[in-house]
Amino acid sequence: MPGPSPQDDPRHWHLDKRLNLSHLITTLAMAASIMWWGAAMDRRVAVLEESRQVQRSIDERQDADLYRTLTAMKEESRLLRDELRETTRKLDRLIERIPNGNKGA
Repeated sequence: MPGPSPQDDPRHWHLDKRLNLSHLITTLAMAASIMWWGAAMDRRVAVLEESRQVQRSIDERQDADLYRTLTAMKEESRLLRDELRETTRKLDRLIERIPNGNKGA
């Protein structure tokens, strides 16, 4: 009795010329799913790019508003500082005009 043929050995693989319908349907379904997924990702990327552009314009507008506000606050601070200095000078002159006798009163 001859030994087992190499084709009967479970470790041996082979290519079958027959086309299994279930494998064909599965492969087509997977290909369609990948294409659908790719199209969905393309839409999501487009939405994100558009959102990014909108956010960029919002950020630029906010930055400009903040810069104007900070500039105005710095100017206001400078004006207040100048007024405080002027008030201090006036107080110093008034104190100098007070006669020495009225310091205790």
